[in-house]
Amino acid sequence: TEVRVGLLATLPNLFPVVVMFGFMGFMGIPLNIGTTMAAAIAIGIAVDDTLHFMLRYNRELKASKSHNTAMQRTIYGEALPVVSTSLALIAGFLVFTQADFPPIVQFGMLGALVIFVALLADFIITPLAISSLRLITIWDLLSLQLRKQVLEKSPLFRDLHPWQIRQFILSGSIQHYGKGDLVFHQGDESNALYLLLTGKVEVCLPVAEGGCDKLEQFSPGDVFGDVALFAGIPRKTDAMALEPSTVLVINRENIERNLRHRPRISARIFANLTTDLSRRLIRMINKQQAMGIKTRRRP
Repeated sequence: TEVRVGLLATLPNLFPVVVMFGFMGFMGIPLNIGTTMAAAIAIGIAVDDTLHFMLRYNRELKASKSHNTAMQRTIYGEALPVVSTSLALIAGFLVFTQADFPPIVQFGMLGALVIFVALLADFIITPLAISSLRLITIWDLLSLQLRKQVLEKSPLFRDLHPWQIRQFILSGSIQHYGKGDLVFHQGDESNALYLLLTGKVEVCLPVAEGGCDKLEQFSPGDVFGDVALFAGIPRKTDAMALEPSTVLVINRENIERNLRHRPRISARIFANLTTDLSRRLIRMINKQQAMGIKTRRRP
């Protein structure tokens, strides 16, 4: 990620230099000490705006957990300071165009051009590059405590290394649910499995009388929604958040993609899912047996 961030930071600032040399060739401006200095100085100044933009985006993304919201807030928040400082720098470079010495005039003109093009690049190239590369990933958004206490101890990731867990996590998306919100409803299409990160989720079976028979309650680190997904049938139960909860959602397409590109990790994941499902089934059988014994003992 650090390498990609570094490359991205240079992209909006190399583009203005390319434009500058193209403009020099078109206008027949010779390469001399003044024109050479213009590119170096302008890059050093323009890169600050790019770094401010990226740092603001990083902060907004961690706060909102949404790439689109973070990008909008970044553009709105950075527009005024970046534009105002760029215009001030352009005005400063244009002062040199009033000199009598041609290299100084060219230095001022080209410096102003580079700053102007860099301003456009910061608000066009940088957002597009950040959105396409997804520099800030789900793994980056998860706190260290959550990784240690939930992910690495989850039955889903048993016997997997942290880097393998990270690869699998990156294929998912994070969803937030308030108390009483339904994660899924009976009859919904089964197109994802869910890993509970924070909170509590209860799965229940709706009955004709209008109630809902409680089947199981899940805690952070537990997986649910996998039975109907792999059976290829609609949801047979409701899943409701008992308190504000955060869930990692991994849809069918990404599961199949992991199976193709990361077969060893996927094999371990499926083995863990099988073990976890078997244990849940045994718990349900024991619960039903216990309920049956209590029923028979009633006078």
